[in-house]
Amino acid sequence: MERFVGIDVSKAKLDVCVLDTNGKSVNFEVPNDAEGHKQLLSRVAKLSSPMPTQWCMEATGPYHIQLASAIADSGHLVSVENPRRIKQFGVALGAVQKTDRADAKVIAEYAKGFRPKAWKRASPKMRDLIALDRRTTELKRLIVQERNRLEQPGLPDLIVNGVASSVANFEEQIKLIERHIVEMVREDEELGENVRLLE
Repeated sequence: MERFVGIDVSKAKLDVCVLDTNGKSVNFEVPNDAEGHKQLLSRVAKLSSPMPTQWCMEATGPYHIQLASAIADSGHLVSVENPRRIKQFGVALGAVQKTDRADAKVIAEYAKGFRPKAWKRASPKMRDLIALDRRTTELKRLIVQERNRLEQPGLPDLIVNGVASSVANFEEQIKLIERHIVEMVREDEELGENVRLLE
């Protein structure tokens, strides 16, 4: 017998479903922090040992990365899947309940049905590159928001000047990050090749 762990990840908490090959499941919730990750590993070990266990979660921006790393570091097979794929699987199952607990069960069923491949953690340099890219995206969004503020008629000069200063600061940060990214890619052949493939 095997066990399949589906985890619905959010910023503050993890909803967990531990499913066996006979369809029996156990659900629980833990915080999405280092202590919660330890609790999760301990509870699943008590439920699963000595059975092989496959863990699965959706890619959720930055919120799944520490969890996936903790599970992989513990020697378990963990998969990080595209949320759209799991959502379509849930629709095919007829899963109409839309709760975090129900989503965790769908993820566990997905792991049981598809046995997705193991997640591979990006190298430290690639993780830095991803974080830098996210930051430039955030800064560009902030620039648009600030410029939209200037469309309000009759703004005091203090606000107009403050917005202009913020925009200039954000643009300078973007230039600095982009220069750093170019240097990183130039200095690391493997990273440069990955970036070229992505482009």
